[in-house]
Amino acid sequence: MTCFLGDMVLKLQGFTADRRPTRTPRLHRTEHASGECIRPVSERRLSFQIGRLIDGPRLDFLAMYYEIVGTNVRLAGSLHRWPADVGPKYLPTWVWEAYTWSQQLYLEANLADAAQFRCLADGSSLQTRLPASVWTELRQRWPPTADVSSLRPWVALMALQFLGTAMVDGVEPQLAARAHSESKPIHYLETMTEFADRADSASPSDYAEAFSRVFSGLEGIQNALREMYGTWLTRSVEDVEALLPRTLLGIPIVMKLILDDRNVTWLPRIEGALDTRQRTLIVVGAAHLPRSTGLLSLLKRKRYEVKLVREHP
Repeated sequence: MTCFLGDMVLKLQGFTADRRPTRTPRLHRTEHASGECIRPVSERRLSFQIGRLIDGPRLDFLAMYYEIVGTNVRLAGSLHRWPADVGPKYLPTWVWEAYTWSQQLYLEANLADAAQFRCLADGSSLQTRLPASVWTELRQRWPPTADVSSLRPWVALMALQFLGTAMVDGVEPQLAARAHSESKPIHYLETMTEFADRADSASPSDYAEAFSRVFSGLEGIQNALREMYGTWLTRSVEDVEALLPRTLLGIPIVMKLILDDRNVTWLPRIEGALDTRQRTLIVVGAAHLPRSTGLLSLLKRKRYEVKLVREHP
């Protein structure tokens, strides 16, 4: 899933995840007949269902990686985490190139602040906020040793898709770890308070419908979660858009709260960064880029020219 809360809910609930120390990968390379630099055969990793190497083939442009023309700001579409069984932990080369170019980062929100928003603020039970049939099925699906009754509805909803799935850290966790180690400044497009207030604004009936849709289509959502890794590696915003209806984000209230409303909130904050003299990399989940309500369209409507970053020879 492209939503950054995937990382948060895994941390909050203690689901299995790869927690090996994050580091910039040391990759041994060899030359392809075309002159491209790729890993030896023994180190090649195929992405899910598309048969591409994680680094390529290298193109003369870097999709999911844009410059806002006339500014020092670039925008990258990320994948926050992915299932461990579909891809390796290290990141495509273009991500590290984008990081190295930058002098400061903007990420979605600071996950270090996430834990305080796990539980219902008034100490009530999630059971009282869901219809009896929805609550019963949620309890049946939830790990018996984990408490779900104290969770906010959106935390439990987001966590469902990760049940029984080992996840590895994707773009933001790795970039943030390296930035902290190098004292590179990190800013955020929103606070966790803002996110939690927005997610809490959904009505009980909205959440009841969302849970019911996840229960009925959980296998398909989990499959789409796996496919998203390969889709992201294709560097095609159009392919990401095509996959969204099959993900958790395809549920209308989730799409509104997690994508559309946040994009509108972020836009003036992105605009506020455009006058900076520092090379600035803004990293958002890839799902925030496409569609008429995505950041690319919103920026273009404001008369900004957004174009793909071209690789240096």
